[in-house]
Order: sequence, then structure tokens, then C-alpha cells
Amino acid sequence: MIAPKFYLQYKERPVTSIIMEILQFGKRYKMAVGFSVAPKFWNADKMRCRAKGDNPDAFIINEALDLYQRITIELFKSYIKELKVPTTEQFRNDVKNTIDEMNGVTKELAKDDRLLPWATKFKEEVSRADRTLIRHQTTINLLQEYQKVKKTTLRFSDIDISFYESLKRWMFSKGYSVNYFGDMVKNIKVFMNEAAERGLHENTGHQSKKFKVVSEEADTIYLNIDKLKKLFELEITPELISEHQTDQRSHNIQRRIASLVDCRDLFIIGSFTALRFSDFSTLENIKAEDEFIIKRALKTGTSTTIPMHPYIREILKRRGDTLPPPISNQKMNDALHLLCKITGFTDIINVTRTERGKLVTKAVPEYELITTHTARRSGCTNMYLAGIPIRTNMNFSGHKTLTSIMKYIKADSLEDAMKMKDHPFCKK
Repeated sequence: MIAPKFYLQYKERPVTSIIMEILQFGKRYKMAVGFSVAPKFWNADKMRCRAKGDNPDAFIINEALDLYQRITIELFKSYIKELKVPTTEQFRNDVKNTIDEMNGVTKELAKDDRLLPWATKFKEEVSRADRTLIRHQTTINLLQEYQKVKKTTLRFSDIDISFYESLKRWMFSKGYSVNYFGDMVKNIKVFMNEAAERGLHENTGHQSKKFKVVSEEADTIYLNIDKLKKLFELEITPELISEHQTDQRSHNIQRRIASLVDCRDLFIIGSFTALRFSDFSTLENIKAEDEFIIKRALKTGTSTTIPMHPYIREILKRRGDTLPPPISNQKMNDALHLLCKITGFTDIINVTRTERGKLVTKAVPEYELITTHTARRSGCTNMYLAGIPIRTNMNFSGHKTLTSIMKYIKADSLEDAMKMKDHPFCKK
């Protein structure tokens, strides 16, 4: 029996594509029908939209689905008669061509083939983490600037390798980093893939192997146990602050000391849990007598259980089991630079990165390279150097793959050799 089925692609999204599927010749043929609907308006049993007052498109969509069903049945009758087993692409093309020949029987949703209006609509409809939505908006803003400079309007059909190279040259000329360019490309591919799934275009230029999300390994650092101990034991005095602050009024110096203590304690907690900033800065309901810290990651939703490190236990005792108040990433980074400067992390480090498409090496004081992310990197690296198995390390940090966690571990060859020296493999 030839029986096409219709279902929603993503039931958890506010609005999602309708997919048609038919099982014939031992193969599963699927295609997006070019219509989207809110899951609350979908009747899964009837495989049609519910006709409600606040869903005025239900009649049009259901008429289109009836049309797709009739066309699909007739096509497969002809395939069987001709002893033809089509590919999925051939089947999709046959459906599209048949509909085109019927001259306006179905609603055409792809009249507006501009990329940015679609990207904006997509961002407003989908359910994503706030950080992801901010990155999507950043990409939209950047592409709006690109359009203005290039005096063009980006359409789905324009997104190919020529556009990729043009965008790269333009971004590098403005001093953007390789990683920032790669992040923009990743979001553009998301916009294009989502639009394709809704039947808004058939362009495959963004799927080229050359249209890739590039990145470069940053010369980031970590703090070893000795440096973390020095930071943990640092006594932040008015005299230390006075040397680095123009405002010498007593109440402002005391306020700065309090903020630096909060920053230091948060950083130490992050360094001995390997949690993301969004997680270690929002810990709650933990006490000095607890054996473990239990946290559900904001980014992934997975829960992790981490043994209570003595330094964290001591911080909780100092603070009477009251954790530092929440702070923004940028404000904590600013405080970290001063904190690490007065701690004495002033060694000069050569940093190499791509600027305007060329590798550039600069000499930078160590404290300027220390950020909230250094805590997570320090945690992963110090656990590795202590001999904690990588899989255990991953359970704490929340990394999903070996490749991703190894990018965080900054041990050099000498540290690896020291770690191996006492291993049974190196014994007689």
C-alpha cells in the first residue's frame, strides 16, 4: 500500500517544519514540504493541522498536504509500473516538478529569498540558550554591515564559496580573528540548513568542503598548582590596592578589596572544578562540610558530581558558606587582570595569532592573558598532570569528546615527561 506519512521535524521547537515520508522499495523517502507549524496546532494521529481560530493557515497547509499525498501516490504508481526505483533526490525533483506544472495550486512560501529577514525570523522563533541567540544576532549584525559595504542584498542563492572568500577577506581586512570568522560561518550554515529544511531554497553552496568553520589554537595559558596556591594565599591589603588605583579614598579601596576577594574565590572554585564560567559562577546551596559539589550544566543540561577540593572547602569556611555574588564575565575578567598582576604573574609571554590574515607575534604580560576561561583550562590541565584519567576529567568538565578536552589541556612536553617518569611503564 502506498501511504505517505506527515510528521513534525522538531516537536520541541515553537515552530517546526512538516516532513513527508514514504516507505517503498525497502527505502525511506523523506522531504520537507515547505510549510511550518507550531506543534500545538498539529494533530499527529490525523497528520494534519488543527483548524483553530488562532491558526488561520491550517486550511491552506492541509490542502497542500492533501496535494502532496495525491502526487506522491501517483508518482509511486508510475514508478512501480515502470519498474523504476528512484533515488531520494529524483523523487523530490519529481514532486517539485509536478507541483510546478500544476500552476499555483499550492502556496508559495519562498517568495522572499533574502537571507537576513529569514535569519531574524528564525532567531525569534527558535528555543536556544541566550548565549547562542546573542551569537546569532551578532552574525546578523555583521552581515548587515557586509551588505552595506558591498552594496548588495544577500539571498540564499548567493551563499557559496565565492561569498565565503569575500566575507573572509572583508573580515580579515577589519582585523577580525580567525576564530571570530569561524563562528560567523558556523551561524551562517545554521541559517542556511534550517531554511533548506523548510523548503525555502535548494542551494548547497554552504555544504561545500571548502565552506568550512575554521579555527586556530589560541596561545592560551593555564595556572599550575603552585600559582593557584599563591593566588589562594594572597592577602589583599589596602597597600597593595593603593599602588594600582588612582582613587585613594578609604571606602573605595575597601570596596575594591571586597570585589577582588570575590573574584579570587570564584576563580579558585572554577580552577578546582573545571566547570564553565556560567556554572561555577552560579553555584548555590553548597557547604564546607559537603563531600561533593553537584551541578547541572546550563549549556548542556547534564549533571556532574565533583569531589570537594580542600581549597574550596576552606573558601566556604572563610565566607561562612556564603558564595560570592554573581558577576558578569567581562567584569570578572577586568578584576582578574588586576588580581593576577598584584599576585605577581607578570612574566612576558609571546602570543601568536592571525591578524588581518597574517600571523603576528606579540609580547604580553601573563596577567593580561588570564580570564575566567583560564580557570576551566587550569582545572582540566592540573587534573591531567595529577594522573586523573581523561574520562574522569571529562565527567567533571562536561566535555563530550576526547578531541574537545585535549584542546583544553596545556601541558608541554616536559610536564608530560615528568608525569610519565613515575608511571609503571617507565620502571624496570
